Amino acid sequence: MRDLPAQLQAALRGFADDLLDDCRTCFPRRCSGCGTPWPSFEDYVRRTVLIGATAFEGRDGDPGLILTMANCPCGSTVTLPFQPGARERQLQLEHVLVSAARTTGIPPSSQILAVKAWIREEALMT
Repeated sequence: MRDLPAQLQAALRGFADDLLDDCRTCFPRRCSGCGTPWPSFEDYVRRTVLIGATAFEGRDGDPGLILTMANCPCGSTVTLPFQPGARERQLQLEHVLVSAARTTGIPPSSQILAVKAWIREEALMT
């Protein structure tokens, strides 16, 4: 998120912290393709490759903006969706992304990729 304007970083930071917590609650889990176990989100981050903006994210008006996807070394795509009950937070984040796109010219897809990269960096620092 360091590449984003300071005001936008501040607006997205709270969402990013919550999303990091949400990601951690998705574990332990296994790859559905090869069975690789990931005991923690941190282990998942170390052993997968983040997929860039997908068809599910980065579109104005799309509440699925935070559908997080990465590839397992076997090639399977692993999805970490927003946690149940997070619809209000999703809509708030969508509003911030779309509003920021209007004022900064930075598309929501670029903003969300910055948030996802920050979440992965933070996971590895703990």
